[in-house]
Amino acid sequence: MKSQTLLFALLVLTSAKVFASDTLYFRLSNPWNTVKDPKGIYLRKCVKENDYFHVWDYNNKNVLVTESFYSDTNFTKKLFCHKYYDEEKKYLSQTRCYDGGRLHGYFVSYNEKGDTTDYDIYEHGDVIKSWSLHPEEEERLNAEFARNEVAAQFPGGEKAWYKYLGDNLKIPKELENQNIKGVVILKFTIAPTGKIEAVEIIKSLNPLLDEEAVRVVRKSPKWKPAKQNGKKVQTTITQPITFG
Repeated sequence: MKSQTLLFALLVLTSAKVFASDTLYFRLSNPWNTVKDPKGIYLRKCVKENDYFHVWDYNNKNVLVTESFYSDTNFTKKLFCHKYYDEEKKYLSQTRCYDGGRLHGYFVSYNEKGDTTDYDIYEHGDVIKSWSLHPEEEERLNAEFARNEVAAQFPGGEKAWYKYLGDNLKIPKELENQNIKGVVILKFTIAPTGKIEAVEIIKSLNPLLDEEAVRVVRKSPKWKPAKQNGKKVQTTITQPITFG
């Protein structure tokens, strides 16, 4: 038992470190969101399985808080069914199922005895069926969930974002007669202030087109930042940009 406690103590001193060929550890401020924090009290264990990452989050008492799945170690796209545990009483309190980062399937809450108290069925982010053991609580629970997870948004929404890209992207003069077509994929961070930061190319098309895509994204107006439990948090977005 002492050796296990010592191992955990050593792990929480690291921000992100490989301990085995397929295992990573990260520090988090809150296991219910995806923001890494060097000073966070939660430890995230991440194991590569096939083409996804299997994740377990522990608090500073080595109690399992969540079990989840993501497409990559930026933890921006949720997959499969995530489990959330009560930190004090250590029982499974909620299951949420995702597909491609959006709620899809069951969203179930349980009491300490393991009974289902509420559930919703989602289809690609939309509720198609809902049930509650306490119907009068349903509205409150839905409002609470809305506070828990709010995605970052460009002013005016998704259509406005794509219009901004279309209005501002230009083919560099050096490439006007080359007819280069394809997709640049980049990722960027939206800070709690709404400012875009850390723009990075993850799939290149042409150096000049890559530079143009980065330029336009960096010029973006501030976004409405993501929120977790009512608090503004950092989030990362992966964005394809098509030329031609």
